[in-house]
Amino acid sequence: MGASGSSLSPDEQTKVSRKVIYEYEREKATSAPGTDLSGYVHERVAAHSALPEAGYQCPKVRFGRTELQMPIVTCGGMRIQETWGRKTKPVPADISGVDTACQDNLIATIRRALELGVNHFETALGYGSSEIQFSDALASLIASGEVKREDIIIQTKVSPKKPGDFKEAMEKSFRQMQVDGPIGYIDLFSFHGINKQVSLDYIFEQGGWDVVQELRDAGKIRWVGFSTHGMPDIITAAIETDKFDYVNIHYDFIGSYTASGSGEAGGNLTCLQKAQVR
Repeated sequence: MGASGSSLSPDEQTKVSRKVIYEYEREKATSAPGTDLSGYVHERVAAHSALPEAGYQCPKVRFGRTELQMPIVTCGGMRIQETWGRKTKPVPADISGVDTACQDNLIATIRRALELGVNHFETALGYGSSEIQFSDALASLIASGEVKREDIIIQTKVSPKKPGDFKEAMEKSFRQMQVDGPIGYIDLFSFHGINKQVSLDYIFEQGGWDVVQELRDAGKIRWVGFSTHGMPDIITAAIETDKFDYVNIHYDFIGSYTASGSGEAGGNLTCLQKAQVR
């Protein structure tokens, strides 16, 4: 890794400081009283301040059954939006209602991600103005020739709902994502949050799958998967339908996450193992 902390912008230095303070407090809580942690702090500052060498490209791996090459670090859209659409500020009808500085920051983030080989961009209907902002930012970069549509992977998510509500939600999501415009299609569509049995019922017994399949047949969706914060039995049930091309499971190099910490192998490892054999 390359540059030192002195090469970081003030904003980046603030973020590094927050990370180190958090890690220091965590380390202090598990250390013997009076332990000198100055060396630990210096090590963590160096680790978080290191910048990629020039020309660095994020490694990629095959993603589920899609055969897409997915960067191991991707650009998620849950926290980039200007508003969640709650009490303080509703979601705008289009990009004209988004603060210019906020949108410029997103475009700069996407440009930096692309420089590093991160070409997967993920959002959701439920993420406030995220879909509107991501689609407009990506559309502008495609129009300028900075990136080709076929060279990026776009993912969005819509929660399973009752039949009429789900179709309406899908239409809104695809409208916000400009699927009938410059974006053209969604590479990865996810049923957002299969957390309980009712979600599977909405999908497979109340027509949710048919709505998505119709869009897929029309060329507006390439691959279908699901995300989840559910218990291992629900995740496993979804995987064992053998309908999905991929699944977003909380399991990474930091460790396994599940709401309960359960599962035969601990956390979500059992679910991951079942997905790998599909």
